[in-house]
Amino acid sequence: MQANAVLAAREEHPGGHVVLRVAPRGWTLPDFEPGQFCQLGVPGVLDDKGRPVKRSYSLASAPGLDHLELYVKLVDDGVFTRRLWEVAVGDELWLDETLRGHFTLEPVPADKDVVLVATGTGLAPYISMLRHYAGRDRWHRAVLVHGARRVDELGYRTGLLERAAGDRSFTYIPTVTREPADSGWAGLRGRVQGVFEGDAYERLVRAPLDPARCHVFLCGNPAMIDGMEGVLQKLGFQRHTKKQPGSLHFERWW
Repeated sequence: MQANAVLAAREEHPGGHVVLRVAPRGWTLPDFEPGQFCQLGVPGVLDDKGRPVKRSYSLASAPGLDHLELYVKLVDDGVFTRRLWEVAVGDELWLDETLRGHFTLEPVPADKDVVLVATGTGLAPYISMLRHYAGRDRWHRAVLVHGARRVDELGYRTGLLERAAGDRSFTYIPTVTREPADSGWAGLRGRVQGVFEGDAYERLVRAPLDPARCHVFLCGNPAMIDGMEGVLQKLGFQRHTKKQPGSLHFERWW
């Protein structure tokens, strides 16, 4: 694995999270669709068979920039992210020159609502979508539901609050599961599934959760995806496939 990229910037965030900006060296980034991912490697990091270790990360940046932005969480027992955490600005990396993935808005008509549900760093592909399609009338309404353990782990929260305040077509719904009771947090508590139970969604969004008018995207913890799929199937949502188009889309990370 030969280095072909460099770490251009990094921002440390609470809870073992970091925003990385990776720039190609000697080549130009290809265009991509928001929701796609890249493969990243750290030169010298090998598996037990001596092969280079690569990891896939969803892109948080919009297309058309000179770098890719990644939102990454440190995995305590993960060999790769521990080495990635040691990479300093200016150090070399390996970046696959092909960007991949089908977790995009391509199958969603522009007159539909998009409901973007994430836990943790599953937020990243939605940040790319929101950045790229700002002001382009790509949806009727966008609703972002993000679950984290604590308030300080709600990534990109400041920008999302600002957008929600200035864009009537966008609703931001953060919820936390382990925020201390005396912290002063007045927002939602509990898993993201709670937003979709009973009449909670309609009260928060002031619009129905209807599979005829909404496409729901799920990204993050597999337990969340399994739980949400069960909740949404009861409401009439069906998993989208090429052979059988539906209004439920998801991406499992492990």
